[in-house]
Amino acid sequence: MPLDPVLGFGLLDTITIEPFLGLSSAHVATYGPPVTYQAQVLPWTGRTIKGSDGRDITPNMRVIIEGRIAVDERSRATLPADALIVGTRTPPIRAVQPSPANDLSLDYTEILF
Repeated sequence: MPLDPVLGFGLLDTITIEPFLGLSSAHVATYGPPVTYQAQVLPWTGRTIKGSDGRDITPNMRVIIEGRIAVDERSRATLPADALIVGTRTPPIRAVQPSPANDLSLDYTEILF
């Protein structure tokens, strides 16, 4: 179920994701055309989580995007100008997870940096 328009007011930020396509013959990452999403960028206030490699990570920031979208952690994301992580707007994606279970049953994707 998509986000209720009344709740969607919080998606005031814009992020751009260039999907990871693969590695070139020179072993350099290649990316597809950038896709822009309305999002909400928030500081991470949660606990340590398991990354896709099984190691514990503590994210710095989270981005919420309406709907369940597929994002490869190797993709390149550009955050808004006021959302710097260690001095960059293009930090590595540390984890991607679908919306956590909640009573509202709203579909969103959470990207952790």
